[in-house]
Amino acid sequence: MHAYPRKVSALLAMAVALGSSHFALAQSQPRGAAPGSAPAPRTASPAQRQPVRTAANPATPNSNATGAVQPATAQAGAAVAPVVPRAPFALTTAQEQLLDQILAKWEKESSKVSTFVCKFTEFEIDPTFGPPKFNYTISESTGELTFKSPDRGEYEIYRVRKWNKEKDGYVPDDEAIKHWMCDGKSIYEWNHREKLLNVNPLPKELQGKAIADGPLPFVFGAKADELKRRYWMRDVTPPNNVGKQIWLEAHPKFQQDAANFQRATVILDEKTFLPKALQLFLPGIAAAAGKEQAYTALAFEPPSVNNPLNTLIGKFMKPTILPFGWKWVDVKPSDAAPPQETPSSSAPAQAERPAVGQRK
Repeated sequence: MHAYPRKVSALLAMAVALGSSHFALAQSQPRGAAPGSAPAPRTASPAQRQPVRTAANPATPNSNATGAVQPATAQAGAAVAPVVPRAPFALTTAQEQLLDQILAKWEKESSKVSTFVCKFTEFEIDPTFGPPKFNYTISESTGELTFKSPDRGEYEIYRVRKWNKEKDGYVPDDEAIKHWMCDGKSIYEWNHREKLLNVNPLPKELQGKAIADGPLPFVFGAKADELKRRYWMRDVTPPNNVGKQIWLEAHPKFQQDAANFQRATVILDEKTFLPKALQLFLPGIAAAAGKEQAYTALAFEPPSVNNPLNTLIGKFMKPTILPFGWKWVDVKPSDAAPPQETPSSSAPAQAERPAVGQRK
């Protein structure tokens, strides 16, 4: 266990080639800065999902004293104006052109991936409750991602160790194991804590299409238009990483995505445009006074891409047998109304880092 802090630091450092820079944009802010207060891209028109309204948006109706948005009730015969979400940052023309160029290249390179197998390590970092001597890491997990174009994917965390204060060390937590699989027709989610296998049938219009809503965003392919529709994005690559990596920050525009993460930083290899690391700030988790915000960091090992040996025989098969004591749960599509919109504390600001030339 004495080598654990060095192991965490080395894995993260190798995964994102940090040098003397910080792991993510949140740590590039001065200590004490409000989480999510960094600048973000230009506003885009909302599409079919519910937009996230921001506290800076004066057109946020029905807010109570706690800031929670209450359901709006339209008066009979009254016209309801559409609410346009406001971006948490603004981009210059040069920065927006650079972003478009990056996303177009990312989509092009992603389209070449037919099979993808990659192991990863996931760290949950909490500067408030995590142990300082182990870099505030409250859990370390090992897993594997598998993808077969266009609509087969599997995400499995098969080993979890969590910090135990009483034992002053890390202990296995088999109930925290995560497993998600899509066979093109349904999404299967194994809940080890409740011993349930949830089966979510995909609508016919989504079958045969690329996976867009997996458990890890920005990993199973990338479509430039869809990314810009769903997220405010910007290039935040540190100067010493330019030419080697691309760092993209993303803020959700819609409640469906905002329910999963508050903001994300994805780090791509500039040569291959494959993910090297991903950092997710979870919703509803604010930093304690004088502390940085808690986050989840994933370090990806070099993947096996389009390898003819990746036959993936037996992968993406519908489960037929469950372990003893488990239950099969068929989840029916809900006809309920979309989730309520929620405010954000992000205020618009000018993006700080200038564009760093053209990327081919």
